[in-house]
Amino acid sequence: MVQKKGSRRKKAPRVILYCGSDPSARDGQLFFLDLFWKLMAAGREKGYEIFPVMDGRSGPQLGTPPAEVQAMLKDGKADGIIGIMLFQSMLDWIRESGLPHVALFEGRGTELVNFDYLKFIDLVFDRFAELDCQSIGMMLPNHLANADRMEHMDKAAARTGLKINYEWILVSMKNGEFDGYSRFCSLWGMKQKPDGLAIFPDITARGAVTAMLEKNVKVPGKIKLILHRNAQTPYPVPFACDWVENSTASMTAALWSQLEAQWRGDVLREISVPFSLVKG
Repeated sequence: MVQKKGSRRKKAPRVILYCGSDPSARDGQLFFLDLFWKLMAAGREKGYEIFPVMDGRSGPQLGTPPAEVQAMLKDGKADGIIGIMLFQSMLDWIRESGLPHVALFEGRGTELVNFDYLKFIDLVFDRFAELDCQSIGMMLPNHLANADRMEHMDKAAARTGLKINYEWILVSMKNGEFDGYSRFCSLWGMKQKPDGLAIFPDITARGAVTAMLEKNVKVPGKIKLILHRNAQTPYPVPFACDWVENSTASMTAALWSQLEAQWRGDVLREISVPFSLVKG
């Protein structure tokens, strides 16, 4: 198409895609690596100019933007920021930039996007009730076991009639394969055991599965499982189980939608991206 003489082509929005760490260098972060590339591809498909930044710094430096981002902010060369894999100090400088921004972050703020962990809890309890379990355990990261979510578990247990022994709610800050392995060994060494077990996230689940195979645990005979996985990075399990999935595709759509809403001047609400249940 020939541009008419004297007309001006509308400038494409320029977006900083900021990842607070290099996910390829961290164990179990394939979700964020896939999300980073999907966000970049989706933005370019929309016709936006994308400036990808993976922050390899550490310590107090993370409280300020990287040099290349500082230069863009100083020169007014950015129209928005998308942030993933953030600490609070990173979110602080993103907010202080004054630009329209959105972040995948566990916290308070109408510009934030997060996973719907309450939906995760409901899916797990409803499915275990459907499978005629009487009692359940869970292996969770510490951020999923806050007071609000534990209260939601109590309500879900009352609604479904499932028994929770809080010795079976195994919480950790580590969330690695070795951690999943050791936590399942601890659970299976208890005198009383649940007949249903949900494990989140996927990297913890993989370690727990290794422990089950080593101990010759009969699944689903002795225990029924619901494991977390990312739809784009599945992993094999040698027995029947159910899955609670999240998706980089749905998270990509939510993050772009939230940033575009700010450009339009819409009233913002926090977005919670739901999980889905996949029956094995």
